[in-house]
Amino acid sequence: SWVIGEPGSKKSFVVLDMVGHVARGIPWQGLKATRARVVMIVAEGSGGLGSRIKAWEAEYGPMGDDVRILPRPVQAKDVRAWAVLARACQRIGPGLVVLDTQARVTVGLEENSATDMGHYVEAVRVLREATGACVLSVHHTGRKGGDARGSSAIDGAQHTELKIMPDSTNPLAGQLRVEKQKDIEAIPPMRLLFASR
Repeated sequence: SWVIGEPGSKKSFVVLDMVGHVARGIPWQGLKATRARVVMIVAEGSGGLGSRIKAWEAEYGPMGDDVRILPRPVQAKDVRAWAVLARACQRIGPGLVVLDTQARVTVGLEENSATDMGHYVEAVRVLREATGACVLSVHHTGRKGGDARGSSAIDGAQHTELKIMPDSTNPLAGQLRVEKQKDIEAIPPMRLLFASR
């Protein structure tokens, strides 16, 4: 699965909110969340993660020990390092693995190359096969905010693509739109509201 959006669209905030709800097993935006462990590879923006977690916990309570965070990237191009990551995740037994962001875990791979993005799709498959988890990549859209940046090779591999769209009239609002959903019914667009603390 992929969550995409332009820089500054609050993708990581939305994903962290999903993570907390999955780890606690509480409904997210009115949708059922099955409780599961979560592994987050925070390869971008890890410096601000602590304050984001504190803000989330002030609203919902402790995330608990079911969220494991690796605050640095593991490169998908490095097959050995990725295999170590997959084994570590397998031992944890997550239901959700987050890669934030795709660009930071694919250094050395050309995102416009179908071949190179095929390597990333394979790396995602390795994690999914090792854990049985949903693997969620956070990725940027192009400069004009349309599709996900880079090769369309990832499109065929996706089961789900969610797009975060900011509200041009309100910096504390946005919309989540299902761009692709395989095998299950897609939800209608969802309004997102962000709190300022």
